[in-house]
Amino acid sequence: MQVQVRTIHLKGWLALLVALAVFFAVAIGLAVLAFGIFLFLVPVLAVATLAYYLLPKPKPRPGQTGPVARGEIIDGSYRVVDEPDDRGASA
Repeated sequence: MQVQVRTIHLKGWLALLVALAVFFAVAIGLAVLAFGIFLFLVPVLAVATLAYYLLPKPKPRPGQTGPVARGEIIDGSYRVVDEPDDRGASA
């Protein structure tokens, strides 16, 4: 089976014009596609945001503490578990 590929032989300014036309056609196609996706996503995101704010929030379980208030200091104690090894250090 023999495969034959035909090519378009364009020279000079015509080749440049065809290349620019193809580039702009692809760019315009991508812009239309992006605009269509944008028009679809904006209402979906608006409805999702509205639903997030209007739906009831889950209530904390009994015994579960809430978030730590700002400025509250949690005090604790600590102890050293292992002393650092100073034998390998050079002065």
